[in-house]
Amino acid sequence: MTRPENVRPVWTSDEGTMAQGTARTRWGRIVQDMVDSMSSALAKNSFTAQKKSEALEIQHQLRILRQEIVNDDRLTPLNLRRDVDERWYNEHLGVSSQLSWRAAPWLFAECYLYRRVQASFCGSVFWHGHDIFKEQKDTTFINSQTAVQDLAAQYIINIQRGQQKYDSELVRFKEFSDMMQVALWGNATDLSLLSRPTFEDLRSLQKQCSAAMVVDDDLDQVWSYMTSPEYEASHRNIDIVLDNAGFELLTDLVLAVYLLDQGLAKEVKLHAKAFPWFVSDATPTDIESLMTMLRSRDNFPTREFLDPLCDRIAELMSTGKIAITQHWFWTTGSAFSEMPSRARDLLKYLSRRDLVIFKGDLNYRKLTGDGLWLYTTPFKTALGPLGAGSGLKILALRTNKADVCVGLKSEDQVRELDKECPKGGWLRTGKYGVISFSDGE
Repeated sequence: MTRPENVRPVWTSDEGTMAQGTARTRWGRIVQDMVDSMSSALAKNSFTAQKKSEALEIQHQLRILRQEIVNDDRLTPLNLRRDVDERWYNEHLGVSSQLSWRAAPWLFAECYLYRRVQASFCGSVFWHGHDIFKEQKDTTFINSQTAVQDLAAQYIINIQRGQQKYDSELVRFKEFSDMMQVALWGNATDLSLLSRPTFEDLRSLQKQCSAAMVVDDDLDQVWSYMTSPEYEASHRNIDIVLDNAGFELLTDLVLAVYLLDQGLAKEVKLHAKAFPWFVSDATPTDIESLMTMLRSRDNFPTREFLDPLCDRIAELMSTGKIAITQHWFWTTGSAFSEMPSRARDLLKYLSRRDLVIFKGDLNYRKLTGDGLWLYTTPFKTALGPLGAGSGLKILALRTNKADVCVGLKSEDQVRELDKECPKGGWLRTGKYGVISFSDGE
């Protein structure tokens, strides 16, 4: 069995990988969008002289960053501001001084990019805390009208208003499966992949919901655990480490409501990012904005199902049954295998929880070290110190948008996927996904 320490992460120089394509084309475009966003803000608003000056300086720094990416320059140290994470980046760059944008570990370089963006705003007085992606996130969510209304109707009609006794355990499992599928495929809407998403893009992605497209499906194991005497006797405390804002965030909130309403959880904590990250990742402010947008009749005029859903979410938040938290470790460049050495407090906390759900592609990449594993490697093995013997109950819900994927049952399955969606398409398009579970034993 391959050991985690013997598996290297994918590099942006690896020929034919999504990592290579991302470094060559996507990153420059994403940063250019940020430059354009600052231009738009300057054109639309009358700022004070100092605020305008700071905006122009931030825009200048973003232009420099974009040019470095386009030129494939070396990665340069961050300017330290008593930040332990910045020191970590600089230590890595000190050891590997030859790293460049197109010749670096993908995970490290991509996290470093967003750290550079954050540093541009942190040095400002008037723009400190500004979310350069917020307008894009909010607009995309409002453009998800049909999906939002459908999700609200599905929950209120089929679940909340239908809380009768189940005819069988099979019916109860079917409902559980449906809710997990909704949470999984909500992850298909990723703004870092859709730089300028259209309404048609969103509708197309949100329709690609099929259990047949789940290449590693451990849902039966999850259900067995969550209906076991061990789990029922536990505190039933669940954590969801969030990924994207917008529609996916709504699916996460609905999943939390479902778990609480059905007695599968007594408390759900949502882990948001401490600052804007990877274009569309959810921050605490995004959660507040989403609830405000959902309440708006201008944004969502049809209220029959949205009002009761919003009321239920608000009620659970007010009683603390749904709570929002954050930790600095979620916005580092570290794989989660470094949690025991870098964030012992977080690991200690998670070890006391009864289930930790990691949403999305980036969390999956960090769980598996973004490694070039054999696709048939067991998920628990790829987790390293968070897997076997850790005691952590980990569930990953992820649509595939990167080079790493584990948990496939056989080489025959890999060959079928390569035939069905050639040139690594099943790994990269977001049309396939995983529901991967580790019991930590």
